[in-house]
Amino acid sequence: MKQLLDLDTFAKTLTDKGYDGYFHTEAAYTDKIKDSISRFLEACNAGADKPMLPNIMMLKTYLEWYGDDKPKVECNMWVKY
Repeated sequence: MKQLLDLDTFAKTLTDKGYDGYFHTEAAYTDKIKDSISRFLEACNAGADKPMLPNIMMLKTYLEWYGDDKPKVECNMWVKY
């Protein structure tokens, strides 16, 4: 995969591939992909949060969701930045 230079490009790439739902970044910051990552990075810059692993953030979304009591398919991505 080619190196992506900014968050806008990364978010557009994931959205274009069909990942257009809500994400959790590092198990928090529930929002659309760009906003979720932005909020996490802002918290890191403010010293309020930090990644579990250096320079790697975990993104989580659901590929299928039909309710809390139904089976679901989740997608976890580890992104090096």
